[in-house]
Amino acid sequence: MEELGIRRTSRLLREAFRLCSQPGPHPPPVDAVAKASGSSAALILYWYGDVETLFRLAVVDRAAALAAPLAWSPPPGTPLGEAVLCYTGISAALFASEDYRRLAYLVMRDGVSSPWLVRQHERNIVEAVEAGLGRVVAQARPRSAILSSGTRAFVKRLQGELALPMLLPRQKQPTRREIRALVETVCDRALNSVYSTAAVARALEQISRPPLAQPGPRPVPQAQAALVQEGRP
Repeated sequence: MEELGIRRTSRLLREAFRLCSQPGPHPPPVDAVAKASGSSAALILYWYGDVETLFRLAVVDRAAALAAPLAWSPPPGTPLGEAVLCYTGISAALFASEDYRRLAYLVMRDGVSSPWLVRQHERNIVEAVEAGLGRVVAQARPRSAILSSGTRAFVKRLQGELALPMLLPRQKQPTRREIRALVETVCDRALNSVYSTAAVARALEQISRPPLAQPGPRPVPQAQAALVQEGRP
């Protein structure tokens, strides 16, 4: 049996993802995937065994492609605000993309019957975006970090504004101006969650340091003590 090759494999995985992430039979018939990708059903079954395996690999491939831009790092000397703004724009492009909306649709439609979809989305998208934000903060401003609540809010806001509404019928795509305004707002809120790890370390050190011994009462001279016992001033 002939080999698929890199280009044919890439096209096959792309078309399999497209067909699986749209309304219709699930998984789609192998003949439909073959026709869309320009391959033969026999070739697909030979290399993948069944459409379900192809479907899984197609989801993994798209999730990896979506997450690839998150590896961006700010050039040395980039101010923190500029670095976070740039990363916010990269993340916004991810959540606003057609491929991510298709992935979110798959998770909502098939997540209960296919828990691996939920894990794939959580690990390769949600956790990847959060980890990338923390990395960018640390690179732009050493000895700084961002609260975990800040990274969660970062993802939730972008996802909720750019992706989830588009899964509903007759929703209008956000304009470039609206996306730019959202990016600036999300960036500002993320910056409010950044803190100095050095300051936290100093505070913890002070808390863990044993308290200073309190000075005791001054010793009473022996002669004065005798007078007190006799009731004399």
